Amino acid sequence: MKRRPLVVELVGPAGAGKSALSRVLSQRDKTVRAGLSVWRLSWLFLVINTFLLLPTLLRLYRKYRWFLGGEIKQIVRLRTLYQLLRRETSRNCRAVILEEGPIFALSWLQVFAHESLRSPDFEKWRRAVLSQWARIVDVIIWLDTKDPILAHRIRIRGQWHPVKDKTDQTIYEFLEGYRACFAQVISQFTAEGGLKTIKFDTHLGSVDQIADEVLAILEGEWGACRRFAKTG
Repeated sequence: MKRRPLVVELVGPAGAGKSALSRVLSQRDKTVRAGLSVWRLSWLFLVINTFLLLPTLLRLYRKYRWFLGGEIKQIVRLRTLYQLLRRETSRNCRAVILEEGPIFALSWLQVFAHESLRSPDFEKWRRAVLSQWARIVDVIIWLDTKDPILAHRIRIRGQWHPVKDKTDQTIYEFLEGYRACFAQVISQFTAEGGLKTIKFDTHLGSVDQIADEVLAILEGEWGACRRFAKTG
């Protein structure tokens, strides 16, 4: 019996090391497909899904009279990533790694969404999307470390970030807000699908050491799937 690949999302605040771990995992195990993210999607499919979602987006605009640019982009990205992931899980690989996937996107909406979207209609959409993703995500790897270390990493890396040039206290508050949203969304995922969450402090071990542990976890999960397929 052919099993679909495990779907793993790397979760954590900016600077936690998600991209570095994703790269190492794909280099160490060629059966791991890494690098999928809401930020790296085909423009063609994003445009197609924008048109497909147009009735929903127009209802939001008519109801709230607010052009929710960032929010609309996350809604479209979530749909597009889900379609891409469904294709990826049909390929010959053992695990698919999402660097920033549904947990990140739903947390982003909680942190940044305009207050007009905090409504029963939007909550209904959010719960439906969460339930859809909870059926396909198997494992969450939560990467984190102390705030001063994350603040330093955010400041020295080349990527733009909204708090890159802010005070330490502003960065710490931003990180804590994201952690709270991650925890809430993950608890909702767990209630829907009973998935496994493993946390790592990326300051206590090298990326190679963490990759070793993650691959061992995935091997165990894959073995459990094989045993279930034989005995179920």
